[in-house]
Amino acid sequence: MKNHILERICFVAAHNLPVLYEGYDDQIDNFVYKVLDQMQNQYRKVDSGLLSKIPKGNIKGKKLE
Repeated sequence: MKNHILERICFVAAHNLPVLYEGYDDQIDNFVYKVLDQMQNQYRKVDSGLLSKIPKGNIKGKKLE
């Protein structure tokens, strides 16, 4: 039963999303770019917070003989 509902939703979306995108491509692109920019900013904040907590060790490798 659930598979049939999901298949119908995917079928309807596959046929309607391209048409909607053609009509509203500028607005959709602007929205997606804003969301991606916000995600990048949040990633930078988390990444800098985590990287600052990692202790720095000796990065010199052993000499091969």
